[in-house]
Amino acid sequence: MVNSNISDEDLDKIIGLSKLNFTKDEKSEIKKDLSDVIGYFEIISKADTKAVKNIVSNYSETREDEIVESFKTEEIIKNAKNKNENSFVVPRVVE
Repeated sequence: MVNSNISDEDLDKIIGLSKLNFTKDEKSEIKKDLSDVIGYFEIISKADTKAVKNIVSNYSETREDEIVESFKTEEIIKNAKNKNENSFVVPRVVE
């Protein structure tokens, strides 16, 4: 298996975005698993696909929009931990 090493800095950034806490051993296991996943993608990207038939469906066909009864906004956000008028308030995850 190809093992593509992920840096400690990248791992810390990913873990920070997850808002989860991990032990040193768990971080080590996560780093290994992420490196393995990246390695698999590297293997797949090298595959010769010249002989593979294009199987993409035709997505140019569209359907008419249908207006249907939905939930009321108040009902949807009534149990939200943090809300602002008619919106959910969530922590910022994009810098």
